[in-house]
Amino acid sequence: MMAAVGAGFAAIGAGLILCAVGAGAGVPAAIGLVALALAEFAWAVATMHTRRVLAPRSALAASVAIVAGATLLLFTARIGLAPFLALLALHGAVGIAAAVVLRRRARDQPISATDSRMPLVAVIVVQAMAVAAVTTPALADTEPGDMAVPHGTHHEH
Repeated sequence: MMAAVGAGFAAIGAGLILCAVGAGAGVPAAIGLVALALAEFAWAVATMHTRRVLAPRSALAASVAIVAGATLLLFTARIGLAPFLALLALHGAVGIAAAVVLRRRARDQPISATDSRMPLVAVIVVQAMAVAAVTTPALADTEPGDMAVPHGTHHEH
């Protein structure tokens, strides 16, 4: 269960980055990136709601495909290094959670609903803080992040 919640948070963070990258891209790329982000949001909400990693094979394949696409965007200078590294880390977390579920299924091991000794609220807070720490600098390194008004200043009209 804890891995599913963490994977859900990671997918939400990755979806936010894809939205920001899409907002700074041309229309065809933006449509594709925002569609991917919406799929990530839907998967994240469903995974967190059920407290299990849904469609682990598909999640693993999607994580690999998105990292491959982000690598292409990095080498064509359409995405910065920070968003790329964040997508790599966040999709790495999703991929690892999916791989663990697949491995446990292959070995007929039960997937425990409580795979941690920490209280659920503490786990959720730690996971959310980790995703925020990865996602925030990545969002700042996108085109919309470049246009944001710096903290402590007022927007001139």
